Amino acid sequence: LPGEKRENLLDVLVILVLDIEREGLGDQGRCEALLDGHVVAPGKGRRAWNVLKAKATELARARGSRTLPGWVKALREEDLTLIEDATQSRAAHFVRETAARDRYCEMLVRRAREIDLRPMGVEIPPIDFPDEERQQILAAVVSPPGGASSTMRGDLVRRRRRIIVSGDPGAGKSTALRALAGEYASARVYLPIVARMSALDVSEGGDALNALLETALASVGNADDRSLLKDLFGRAVKGGFAAIILDALDETLEHRGTVVKNLQQLLEFYHEETELVIATRDFALPAALTLNYANVRIDAPPLLSDAVRRVVQAICATNDRAGEVDQRTAWVTSILDENPLLRRVPLFQVLLAVLAAETNAVTNLPRRRAQVLSAVLD
Repeated sequence: LPGEKRENLLDVLVILVLDIEREGLGDQGRCEALLDGHVVAPGKGRRAWNVLKAKATELARARGSRTLPGWVKALREEDLTLIEDATQSRAAHFVRETAARDRYCEMLVRRAREIDLRPMGVEIPPIDFPDEERQQILAAVVSPPGGASSTMRGDLVRRRRRIIVSGDPGAGKSTALRALAGEYASARVYLPIVARMSALDVSEGGDALNALLETALASVGNADDRSLLKDLFGRAVKGGFAAIILDALDETLEHRGTVVKNLQQLLEFYHEETELVIATRDFALPAALTLNYANVRIDAPPLLSDAVRRVVQAICATNDRAGEVDQRTAWVTSILDENPLLRRVPLFQVLLAVLAAETNAVTNLPRRRAQVLSAVLD
């Protein structure tokens, strides 16, 4: 073995003194079990042990010895397929699965700290927000009736285990869910499974869990990772270490009843410790409440001044207006000061920042509320 591998082997090596007089019993049985499925294919442990024992007897008579690669070669010469040859050993599988999980969790953490404006037609890379600014973006959550407000964090879910998050359009439900998924991904205790509620729109007798997992993995680009994660996700749901995060119940329209029923049946069948967060606009809340989970409501956040400035700054950096960031940010602030109701929709604050940064000249920015609304909608 190369020096580094030799040192690693010596660090983990365990030498067992074995009594191998009786086949299939005692220490010989232990040897067969260690070989079976770990070194050679499942079911071939006894044959592999007999090969090694016979070779050892031959060497003892000849007063010879073998290196580790020599013992491996002896097994291959007897047409025994080694697990490592097919790269399917349990240890190797665990390493690949762990790496896939790490990449998946890193993706969720990255998405939690970014704002991606490309769906709005703004062709710039996702904007990364420092932790302190990201906290400002997160809306408050209020537990009715008259409950104390708190931020949308994992401990809020864990106190209730399963919750429904409701709120107006653009109130920050999806942003809060991305932040929550990022928190779960960072903690590495519960495995976050993120999808839209429409994933559960399957016909009677359909596999709702499979449909959910396929949708959750659609954004994972690597096919090998998708395969590994699908198996891991399934075990997480069945074992109670998953956090299922589902957005946009309101978008399921006439299929809403079917979707809610499929979700209920799925959760009844699998582990009761599996955590769940559902987000919906208010008009679909009655359907969600039939699940009898606690409802928390996204409340209006304060003025997102840092977030607004960062959006303006990011866009202005691409259109040669970097020197006008202060003026354009001030316009957004003044519009929100004059129209406090517009602050109640975090998305609108972001849209105003986009409008401020993309308008050709500061003097062309609208001042009247009707003009502002028209420009944003355009």
